[in-house]
Amino acid sequence: MAVSDLINERCKEAFRAGTPIIWIQTDSFETVMDVVERDELVVRIPKPIHTGKRFEGRPYRELPEEIRRRGGPLNHLDQTLDAFKPLPQKDLAIPAVSWKVPHIITYHVGEKGVEEEGLEQYVKECVDPRSPQYELFRSSAVILYGSTVRLSSALLSYTEVVPVPLPDREEILELVKDAIERSGQRMDDNERHEYLADMSAAFSGFAGTEISRTMERILTRDHKPGTSPLDDTRGVFETIQKQKEQRILSSEVLRLEYTPPRDKRTDEAFSEVGGLSNLKTWVWNRRNALRKADFVKRTSGAESPKGILVCGIPGCGKSLAARAVADSFGLPLLLMDMGSLMNKYQGESERNMRRAQELAEAMSPCVLWIDELEKGFSGAGSGDGDDASFKRMFATMLNWMQENKKACFLYATANDIGGLPKEFFRSGRFDALFAAYLPTCEECAEIALAAMKSARKNAQEVDRLFGEGCEDVEFLTGLIDSEMVREGVPRLMIGADISKLVNQALILYSSKDSTYPIGKGSWKRYLREAMRGESVYGDGSENVDSVAVSYIRMLKKGFLPASGKVMFRKKDYLSEARDGHFVKRLSEEELQDKWPHPYDQVVYRLLADRIDELAGEVERLERSRLIGR
Repeated sequence: MAVSDLINERCKEAFRAGTPIIWIQTDSFETVMDVVERDELVVRIPKPIHTGKRFEGRPYRELPEEIRRRGGPLNHLDQTLDAFKPLPQKDLAIPAVSWKVPHIITYHVGEKGVEEEGLEQYVKECVDPRSPQYELFRSSAVILYGSTVRLSSALLSYTEVVPVPLPDREEILELVKDAIERSGQRMDDNERHEYLADMSAAFSGFAGTEISRTMERILTRDHKPGTSPLDDTRGVFETIQKQKEQRILSSEVLRLEYTPPRDKRTDEAFSEVGGLSNLKTWVWNRRNALRKADFVKRTSGAESPKGILVCGIPGCGKSLAARAVADSFGLPLLLMDMGSLMNKYQGESERNMRRAQELAEAMSPCVLWIDELEKGFSGAGSGDGDDASFKRMFATMLNWMQENKKACFLYATANDIGGLPKEFFRSGRFDALFAAYLPTCEECAEIALAAMKSARKNAQEVDRLFGEGCEDVEFLTGLIDSEMVREGVPRLMIGADISKLVNQALILYSSKDSTYPIGKGSWKRYLREAMRGESVYGDGSENVDSVAVSYIRMLKKGFLPASGKVMFRKKDYLSEARDGHFVKRLSEEELQDKWPHPYDQVVYRLLADRIDELAGEVERLERSRLIGR
């Protein structure tokens, strides 16, 4: 059954049952108008009757005497008027005592709600057979509409709430075909079957009225003589995408963080992100499964990827990778800010969460990014606290992650997984859990190269920014080995540190020299000056402990390393100490063979010592939390 038919049937059932108020869950004027114009609710008059009162929408004919005498609901009155407009709010306090004929009243209810005094009186007259207006009101209809039901509990018990489902793929296809046919355009279904199927998939999440309006926009676009607007397939899908983006721009629950340039090659997506080779490969291998989710499902039966959780030290590229993931898929990146969803009024936070999820589904295929997940849900799965609204938000999120079938790829990041509920780590919520560890010496060089590439793109007034040898990996790793180890102790660096050092070196160079391209000797001198003069993450002992604790938790949970070459893996971590160690140590010979760079060797020793020192306490805390649940 078509969505419009389903809505109409629900309204008819409610009217026949004598339900005083019907609430249609939509903000669409056209959807409500369709119900009214079908002539299937109350008796329509042959001509307007003026009662001296202002009503938007037409009054109805006098009830026949035999109907007046019958009493009870007038179940056979299945006619309605053919045009209407919403009432101004001041007129919604219905002066019902003045009615001489049945009416149909419609009104859109926004965030401020509606004055209920008149509605309450109307309901009392509707349900009291002794009322002189009883028969008249039972043959009238009051239709309120809005995406969020905003009525008191007293009125809700006299209200039929009619949900408005989105059209399924078959109905979308029919709406698209009807629009094409009405426009006079010709399209061979056999030749364009896949094209129409892709258009229908792109319209997934649109209401029927939105599809019709967007198709009108598509079919009235400028085009060359002798061609059809539909021949420009790129333009067709760009138009649909722009309509989706309009929803986000007017939303307060999601933000359109990034839209990949339409001419950007997906194989260049991670070109400005150093390291994270395993993460890059994982995303690349699934790009078509999300970008062409509907086609893949039709041909292979496979569902689209659900998403990934990337945890790790702050500044290791998790947030930077969000845009790269969107670029890889060629899809818009939406940001869900947990703070913007929270509301002081009861039930509003959960409602905002559902609105955000529905909006993400309507934008599918897309990438939905939740940054710093622990700030939104830390402790939500525990028995601590009494914030029922917060816990319901958490439950809503978990259920959506498990049940969502739309092509909404969830990209979540977290710095500290210690407080995250264990429910997030169960199968079916994320496809993969990645750990972003500290970059190795070679990965530091890769990150530096990515930062230098970004600088090259910015330096539009310079033909060539860097000279021969400046972007040599061995040159950069040699600098790291010599400058980032002090008396056998490493200065631990995160990705953000490396980008900062490159930028500071460029600033120092530009303030003292104006010759381009930058020579290798000059670049070495200014990089060394930046390394010696700037602080980095590992300079604080507390930060080093934080790194070690993060490693312990990610190793315990068996996270996949985001990088191809890491110092510690799950098999290297012991939940109980052996010979005083929680980490299986490499011998000095093995260490030098596996990690030839001095920077990596001292980082390995430092982290292994800190993990051994802190793992016992972390294990005790984790067990006590588990037992306490």
